[in-house]
Amino acid sequence: MLKLTLVTSNPGLVDTNKDVLIRWFADGGPGVLPRWYATIAPTFGRTGTATNTMTVSDGTNSASRTFVLTVVPPPAQAAQPPKSPADGNTPFQPFGDSPSSDRARDEIRDRMIRGGGSRY
Repeated sequence: MLKLTLVTSNPGLVDTNKDVLIRWFADGGPGVLPRWYATIAPTFGRTGTATNTMTVSDGTNSASRTFVLTVVPPPAQAAQPPKSPADGNTPFQPFGDSPSSDRARDEIRDRMIRGGGSRY
């Protein structure tokens, strides 16, 4: 059995108890060995740098890889709220605002409620 561990220099940025997902995929086709992947999510709202060491061991042999993770703040314009009518803009309307689009929306809704599926 293999044991995988992750040690970080900044546990406030990388919580190794909940923010790490390690999995393998056989994505190379026939004759290609599966690959291991690690997904590391930084703690929400935190920025900074962490030096991390991932180790795999079978109890007898081990191998390690060290890497640096740097998390920067998002750009100032990254999260803009949707426009509102008060801003002088019309909010997004996926079915438009014509009577025919209202009928199409109502027909789709009614079919879903009845469980009849959709022909679209």
